[in-house]
Amino acid sequence: MVLDRALKKSGYEVITSSNIADAAERLKAESIDLLFLDLRMPEGSGVELIRQLDLASKRPRVIVCSAFITAELEDEFRAKGI
Repeated sequence: MVLDRALKKSGYEVITSSNIADAAERLKAESIDLLFLDLRMPEGSGVELIRQLDLASKRPRVIVCSAFITAELEDEFRAKGI
């Protein structure tokens, strides 16, 4: 909520999702420039979301915010340009 308010205050349009399914649908339906993503989300994992999306087709920039990242996930994300 803090990030949401700060970005809106700076003039950005912000779309939030409360779970993985909603986020996946929004990413497919809307043009998103930047995706802030936590790896631990209700009803799923940010890792699952990244793996199921074709990020190459819409090319949003992705920033993963998490205290639960492993070296293997970091390598996977870097290979995808995250």
